[in-house]
Amino acid sequence: MNGSVVALSPGMRRAAPSLPGNFTTAGGNPASGIASWDGSSWSALGAGVDGSISALAWDAASSTLFVGGNFTTAGGDPASRIASWDGSTWSALGAGMNNFVNALAWDAASSTLFAGGGSPQPGATG
Repeated sequence: MNGSVVALSPGMRRAAPSLPGNFTTAGGNPASGIASWDGSSWSALGAGVDGSISALAWDAASSTLFVGGNFTTAGGDPASRIASWDGSTWSALGAGMNNFVNALAWDAASSTLFAGGGSPQPGATG
């Protein structure tokens, strides 16, 4: 890594562990803000994000990784500070947040994602 790693999502036993942070390479390979380790090498998760990721949450039922941080794109598409990765594609979560996200929690019982950070406001675009 050529930058900092800030989190690891527990419970990702069925998927390769993913490390988020503020970096552009992992193991000498391009990896924008997040990389996955398969036991022998690092891989990017698509095009990653254009900023830093500081929080992860994992939905084991759908094999979806949620990321939060300080970024405006995920996979090259608009995603205001919060997005999801389904193993092949990045998706924005609604209009995103108006400020950085530094905590995420997934409640499997209610299928609800909770986010915390710098005065988050769901649906904000700034």
